[in-house]
Amino acid sequence: MTVSKEPRMIKARTMTRTQSEQHFVNYESSPTYEASVRDQNYHKLHYAIHKSYYASTEKFKGLGNMKYLRDLELGLNLYEFYKNNSEFEFNIRTASNPEYWIFIHTLVSSNVVRDRWQDNWENSHTHVYSQVNRIWLMSLWWYIHLSWQGDRESTYDVLKDFTTDTILNLVERTGDGYDVELTREIILQVSKKSMKNKTNYFRRVMVLNTSYLKTLTPQLFNGGVESYVLFLIEKVEETL
Repeated sequence: MTVSKEPRMIKARTMTRTQSEQHFVNYESSPTYEASVRDQNYHKLHYAIHKSYYASTEKFKGLGNMKYLRDLELGLNLYEFYKNNSEFEFNIRTASNPEYWIFIHTLVSSNVVRDRWQDNWENSHTHVYSQVNRIWLMSLWWYIHLSWQGDRESTYDVLKDFTTDTILNLVERTGDGYDVELTREIILQVSKKSMKNKTNYFRRVMVLNTSYLKTLTPQLFNGGVESYVLFLIEKVEETL
């Protein structure tokens, strides 16, 4: 009888901001440096990120919101990659560790990271290693997680009309932590609004939500989380 082998667990690795900064300095000084230090245990993830990024670049080329749609598709692919590849050590704790994502940026997908931020590379460190809530791939994974509607297609349909500012407005508003049920309901209800600037509307709802959470618990609101979100939207409508 043939016994199937369990896939070898690929342990989560981390890297400090200082280490990452030095690696990117080395990349700039030597065109062969990147390939020489890439972690080959993560080749499968490197390929998935590389394939998604460049395929989306071609797919959305010429569109005004190309960068957002590319980020959205990469975020969905990244989210599904971790769901479907259990050999990679990954859980909510890993996803919350910025030094894990700094490692991914630096020794797994640095070529993609540099291409994404090449227009402003001198100031890109906030998205690469230095500012926790803006680390690019980390923010994309959390954007999808906080917006997840049960499957890829439904999540894409809910998020397709937003912008890169929506990612910042959602992921950076941590407060005392994320209420996943609440954020998913907010993004769902705002996505149903017929308007061009959903991002600004979403920001208004999130600002109001931050204020009300000081005195209200959405799960205890009359009618539950959905009713609470509709209440927020009603309040925003009153100010328009």
